[in-house]
Amino acid sequence: MKGTTSVLLTGLLVAAATAGCGADTTSGAPPASTTATAAGSPPPSSPEASSGPTAAPTSSAPPCVAGAWRSTGVSGRLGSAAGRIAGGTGTTMTVGADGTTEVGFTGSQPVSFSAQAAGHTIRGQIQYTGSLRAAVRFQPRGAGAGAWQPQDDARQNDLRATVKLSEPFSVTLLDNASIGTLTGKQVPGAGDALDTLPILRGGTYTCSGNTLRVRTEQNGPQLDWTFTRAS
Repeated sequence: MKGTTSVLLTGLLVAAATAGCGADTTSGAPPASTTATAAGSPPPSSPEASSGPTAAPTSSAPPCVAGAWRSTGVSGRLGSAAGRIAGGTGTTMTVGADGTTEVGFTGSQPVSFSAQAAGHTIRGQIQYTGSLRAAVRFQPRGAGAGAWQPQDDARQNDLRATVKLSEPFSVTLLDNASIGTLTGKQVPGAGDALDTLPILRGGTYTCSGNTLRVRTEQNGPQLDWTFTRAS
């Protein structure tokens, strides 16, 4: 099982990685040999920034971004292999007027992934729980669009994740493991499946009415999160 997992997951990722199927994942921290992997399809096109002058970065949240939000889903490209990623519904986010942003995953739906690797279909899911918080700086690029830049690593980070494969066999890669202090170097190749700072990574935002889209691009996979304003 251990060798088979390694072959399949290596084929799924651009970066080579091995998964320790026999490792103990119940301690709350991911084992050294554990790697989560996935590949997804290109994200749907997000609205381009409106034409207009680019403002200087500011810690004040644009009026259309500030407030309470609830995710309707995430999509994105993970690695170079064909595949899909979806889910994440119910993730909450609160953006303060001063840019302080808190993201909560407890009660959110899992993020599912599927891909083809080594002649096999690989399917699985990532269940995030906990929350993370950071100050976000904004650089408007016209009405309703601009740069989204969390400062430093997210503070008050108690994010945890359970990562499971369901095909071609059933195996748990991470079991309620703390990922709040991990980096891509500590989890080789897992950046294409397991986002250690979901949403609170550098990228862009677009907002219109009661819809907010955040595309994260820096230090991890390019993912598009869509939110609706919470009532």
